[in-house]
Amino acid sequence: MRVLLIGITVACVSAFAVASIASAHPSRAATTCPKVRGPKWSVGALSGSKYAIVVVGSKFTCKNATPWVKRFIALKMPSTAFSQKLKGPVGYRCATNPDKNRRAVSGNCAKSLSDAFSWSIAPGS
Repeated sequence: MRVLLIGITVACVSAFAVASIASAHPSRAATTCPKVRGPKWSVGALSGSKYAIVVVGSKFTCKNATPWVKRFIALKMPSTAFSQKLKGPVGYRCATNPDKNRRAVSGNCAKSLSDAFSWSIAPGS
């Protein structure tokens, strides 16, 4: 049960971060992008190969974010530690929370509260 709870928490971290940014700045609406298929992920009892992407603001679009997310989810991180830094778009701070196989299955990149994108596993899709 603990492993499942950890898995669900990892899946929600990025979406929560971007949703918090959007709710703090209502003029900066969050846009849910089409899901992308990538490497198989495994978090607790959940597994799959689809990822959700959310962008906030108008500077970064789904079209811009998707190639970055595809690049990130293909990475094998050095460990399973949370909040590992990623080299992302110039001017953005990016971090990931890898799964047990060290895949960058969730994370976010932000330049400001009104300019960010995130990705996470998409269970059940």
